[in-house]
Amino acid sequence: MNPLFYRFVNRPRGRRVHLPVLAILLLSTIVLAGCDLDAWREEYRGEDLIADRGFSAASFTGSYIAGATPLFNYVNYVEIADSAVYGDTTGLPTTPGSIYRLELVNLLPNGDFEGTAAAATPAGWTLDAVTFQGDETPGDAITGMSAYFDVTGTAAAYFDLRAGLLDLLVYPGTYHLNLRLRRATDVIRVNFDYGSLSASVLALNGINWQSDAVDASRPVEEFPNDTNIDVINIFPIEDDTEHYLYIGAPNDAAGVFGQQGHIDDVRIGRYDILPHVALSLGAAVSDGSLDILPGAYRFSVYVKSEIDSQVTPDTGNAFRPGQITLGINDSWDTTTMDDAAWSSSEWVQVSCEALLRSDDLAETDAVTLRLTVSSNENPMVGRILIAAPIFELVVQ
Repeated sequence: MNPLFYRFVNRPRGRRVHLPVLAILLLSTIVLAGCDLDAWREEYRGEDLIADRGFSAASFTGSYIAGATPLFNYVNYVEIADSAVYGDTTGLPTTPGSIYRLELVNLLPNGDFEGTAAAATPAGWTLDAVTFQGDETPGDAITGMSAYFDVTGTAAAYFDLRAGLLDLLVYPGTYHLNLRLRRATDVIRVNFDYGSLSASVLALNGINWQSDAVDASRPVEEFPNDTNIDVINIFPIEDDTEHYLYIGAPNDAAGVFGQQGHIDDVRIGRYDILPHVALSLGAAVSDGSLDILPGAYRFSVYVKSEIDSQVTPDTGNAFRPGQITLGINDSWDTTTMDDAAWSSSEWVQVSCEALLRSDDLAETDAVTLRLTVSSNENPMVGRILIAAPIFELVVQ
């Protein structure tokens, strides 16, 4: 059974604007009215404008939205030449070129707890009168090794984000937290900023205790009962004070509830800069290749999930994101594994489309193609395999 999915956003984000494909095609036809359309169609039909310019999957490089490249490298993009690592080629074109791994880094070391021994305290976590330890008991643990917690009263287990995250918690900045939870009791709290009333709070419970048991100054959300829940929370870091991820409720009346359960696959990434890889193109060329004209364009890649040996629990702190986001300039489209039915054994082509106008093409970098495993709507870290990118004019 698929786990329930919840999302809470502390800050609003802009929405994507999509033009219907039919409207895009109509506009591109109008732009090119007066030309010899039949000759134009045949010249561009099936032409990969990236290949024409000598670009390939290797040409994509790390990039970020909203500002200069940060000091920490949030995105990894490397060629995978060993079939024992990338697995099957079913579904790929006959000559796909090189295969690459696109990964957005989990900033929380040992977020899958696979580096923790059974009954041992996970590295980086501090315990305050609480049980918080590795557990791989079948039927209890979530994936491989999980972290079991048992807290009562004001007890808590907490992780110092300022000292422990790989990027040392940049400010000002906005981050996302993803985790999986299996609870044994009705109440579990996941809080940020240990000891601060401005904390972002997620409360998962099966009874309505908010009105008489929770400090009204804290933002709280209620969840229905379930045994396996995926959680996403987006949180801002606005200063250089101490910030903690903690399990428990040490500073309000909710701490009177006993809380037991497991957490696993705890992932933290940057939300505000959307790490991705990108390739920029000019509109005109001088080597005989086809220019980029005003019209509707399609950007496609083949994607496949990592094989089991390359992700948790076999490879520590490596995750399948289950989605891919493609972008042409400011137009983005996210495709999930369920949408496109790709797997760890079969490649599937996914794509996005966008209209490029004359004003767009007047810029030096007229077109920027982007790839990431995250999105504004569903922020994520993890790794996915990429092959055979294509950029083409949509010709009917």
